[in-house]
Amino acid sequence: MLEQTEHILDKISITADEEETAFKYMKKLLSVMKYGVPYTASAIMQKLNLKSKETFRKHYMTPAIALGIVEMTVHDQPTSRNQRYVRK
Repeated sequence: MLEQTEHILDKISITADEEETAFKYMKKLLSVMKYGVPYTASAIMQKLNLKSKETFRKHYMTPAIALGIVEMTVHDQPTSRNQRYVRK
């Protein structure tokens, strides 16, 4: 029983740490984007000094879109070369 409780508490602390980290990423993302201005992924990555598209998608774009903070301009084609991201 004690082991299960410790395991659950460990999961909660990991979740809290992950939320704090996600908040930092969102704050940094929003600091480089102006409201209503469409940005390419490359332009945002450059402003954030990121080189990895995978890191950019995983930590910044996917959570921001899921939370409704950022919107894609081409909704039906996420990988379109004309895709832009707009801060809401």
